[in-house]
Formats: sequence, C-alpha cells, structure tokens
Amino acid sequence: MGAFRLGMVPPTSNNQGEVKKWSQLSTSGKVVRTTARTTNLLVILFGAGFSAMLVYALTSELFSKNSATVLYGQACELIKSSDKVSQYLRGPLVFHNNPPSAVRPRHRNDRVASQIVRDSSGREHMLLNFFVQGQPHNAAAAAAPGDQSVLGAALESAQASAAALADMSPDDVLAATGQYATDRWDAFKRLFRFLSGDDLAPSAHPPPPPATEPRREAPPSGWKQGLTGLFAGLRPSGADAGGVLPGAPEEGFTDGEVHADLVMNDHGQFEFRFLRVDIPDSQVAHPVRVFVIGGGRRR
Repeated sequence: MGAFRLGMVPPTSNNQGEVKKWSQLSTSGKVVRTTARTTNLLVILFGAGFSAMLVYALTSELFSKNSATVLYGQACELIKSSDKVSQYLRGPLVFHNNPPSAVRPRHRNDRVASQIVRDSSGREHMLLNFFVQGQPHNAAAAAAPGDQSVLGAALESAQASAAALADMSPDDVLAATGQYATDRWDAFKRLFRFLSGDDLAPSAHPPPPPATEPRREAPPSGWKQGLTGLFAGLRPSGADAGGVLPGAPEEGFTDGEVHADLVMNDHGQFEFRFLRVDIPDSQVAHPVRVFVIGGGRRR
C-alpha cells in the first residue's frame, strides 16, 4: 500500500477518546460543555445578525428613494441637463465631494455631505452639499490638434504630398528633390557642429528688420487731463464690454458649489425644494447663483 494511505487521516491523541454522553458527565463537565456550546451559538448568532444588518444598510442606501446617494445622483443628472448651468460651466461635468484645491487631498471624501433637519412646521428636510467641476473654455481649441490620430495625420500628409506631386512637372520634381536634399544635408552639418562643440555657422537668411515701436501719443495736459480723468471710469462693463456672461471672467468658470434642499412630501418621499449652483463657490463675495430648480435671482 506504500508509505502513505490515501484518503485516510491518522487518528490524533485528541480523537482517540470517545465523547462522553451527557448522562456520563459530572457536574463540572456539564458546565464546561454547556458553556462551550452556548459560546459557539452566540458567535453564530452575532455573525448572522451583523451580516443581516450590513445587507439591510447597503440595500437601503443604494436602492431607497430617500437615500442621500440616490438623491445625489438625481441632482447630478439635473445639473448636467440644465441649460442655465451650461452657460457658465463647460461640459463634461465632474462631481465630487471635496472643495476644489490646487493640491489633491490625501484622503478623498466619498460620502455625500447630507443633513436631515426639521423646519418650524415639523417637516423633514434633507440638505445636500457637493461640488461640480467643468472643463476650461479653451480646452476644445487646445485639444483639437490632439484629437487627430497619428495614422490619420500621416494619411493626410501623404495625400497632400501626392496631390502636390501630381501637379508638378518633371523639372519641378528634380528641383524640389535637390532642394530637399540640400536642406537635409545642411541640417545634418549643423547637428554635427552642435554635437562636436563647434560654433554654428551664421544663417544664410537675412536678419529680420527691426520691429518699430508703435507711436505713442502724448498724454493730455492741463484742463484736458482733468476732463479725461473725470470720465475715464465711464466704460462699458459686463456683457457689453467683451460679450461674456455677467460676472464671468474672460477664460470662463470651471468650478461650482452645489446646494440642494429636499423636503418630505405627503407620500413620504423627498422632493427638491430648490437646487442651485454657486459659481465659483459660496465663499466669494458675490457668487453667480444659478437655480436649476426653484426660484431666485441669478446673482
């Protein structure tokens, strides 16, 4: 049968003795066995109760209509689809629970900041507070060259070269080839001089003409200076000056702070009383307030 018997576990010293029946136990033995069985039962009941409580908490938080997580998601969807917000914040919008800062926080807060309060009539209110971040208004112009793939750029360059080559005569092709070879050879020689430490040869191209400074008009003096100083502050501002939204800088806004107030209705469900976005945040002196739901002045 070999040195090892498969499927058989050798008996240990603890299992050699038979388990005594309850009637064969002494009083102390009965107490010990009762304590052990009771401890095992309590551990099992505690684990089952904790698991049930955890499942209930997760289910009520993720699937309940009154949970802060579900209402937070509804608020985010309302802000994304708001035309008023899109006038100030460029999409796609990103929502988070940390205030905007130059330094990324070490521990990000993943829990929605919510609070349950009661008004003077005893109705429950849920207050939500989170932050929204948009894209820079010049992101589309800056990212436009990068949107084209390398393969697409190579294909367009090849098509342009082929179209230009089809319109050229054989003499033009020879002249262009010679000019290209000359330019490549000059570039190679400049690179070799640079790597070897020699001074680069002066360029054959003539230096550009010196830029002429614009003519400056002499400042007015006497009574003219006082008159212009008096009316210097009367300049158009806001949307009339640069065609931008009221209160918006030239580069536009990128951050906003969201405040939501939800009230419990007669059916036991929270509904939005108001939902507003303070741009850039609520800490500035005069934030731009955009109401997605509810009334109020924009500023």
